[in-house]
Amino acid sequence: LGDVYKRQPFSFVSMTGYAAEPLGIWNQKFQTTHQGEQNMLGEKVGSLQATAAVKPLSAKNSRPVFEVTGQGAGTLGNGEVNFMATYTAEVQADGSLLGECPNAGVVMAQDGIGTFRATGAGAFTEDGGSTFRGVVYFQSDAPSLAGLNGKAVVYDWDVDANNNATWELWEWN
Repeated sequence: LGDVYKRQPFSFVSMTGYAAEPLGIWNQKFQTTHQGEQNMLGEKVGSLQATAAVKPLSAKNSRPVFEVTGQGAGTLGNGEVNFMATYTAEVQADGSLLGECPNAGVVMAQDGIGTFRATGAGAFTEDGGSTFRGVVYFQSDAPSLAGLNGKAVVYDWDVDANNNATWELWEWN
């Protein structure tokens, strides 16, 4: 794993004190450097495009807290969906972000509706956006989304300086 960790500004800090690359890039390296071993990330289960809107909330311990709403569309589970969510992003003492969506996400598929909750670790990006890596849990009776019930789904949530976002999701084995 030594080659996976690099020093990067505004990134995640590993237990060794080095900043780790975003999960998607780590996954690519893991697959190419550890051929034949089981990968923690399973099948890709979603790819969505969205817009985000940010507003400041009351500071916590003299550090900024933001409310972020996102909405968009793409593929999730076995079909096309629309989604909307509200989460908070709290700036931590080291400048990183802690994001939480406490069951405030909604997914709408043609065959039904579902909800989700998520947590993530994040950072501001050099271009003025933000990036998060975390875990999301879905709950739905919709046949196209029911396969996600009871599974931990890991994600990359990236927002650029113009509030355009991408949400990539993988099943966690």
